Amino acid sequence: ALEKALPDLSGAGAALAQLNQAGLALKANDVPKALAAFDSAIQDRGAPSLVRDLARVQKASIMLDQKNMTAAQIDETLKPVLKEKNSAFYAQAILINAAAHFTLVKGDKNKAATALKELIADPALPASVKERASALLAVYEVQS
Repeated sequence: ALEKALPDLSGAGAALAQLNQAGLALKANDVPKALAAFDSAIQDRGAPSLVRDLARVQKASIMLDQKNMTAAQIDETLKPVLKEKNSAFYAQAILINAAAHFTLVKGDKNKAATALKELIADPALPASVKERASALLAVYEVQS
């Protein structure tokens, strides 16, 4: 129903419908369709920045699992979220970005470790996020 209504939707409604399409595409293992739906939500200037940030983080998370993706592509997807420390998805963007630089860029462990340490030191972030960042950092340090 949302897919049929999408041409008539705008703003947050359209972006949320596109996120729903992405979720359905992922459930059907159609990654290209999911990435395209995330792109539609990201490019929708009428959608709130919070929804576009969510689409960016979700897209980057999916990109991380694709063999043909690069850390530079993930950087580009996350760039607006990483620039905005007040974004509700900033911490998730840092975690995904650090994972991308550790797993996709051989030898770029320093960038991943630096980003994680900054995240851990941020007093405004919840303990659960800091714990995830600490655990990821510990894994990276063991593998270094």
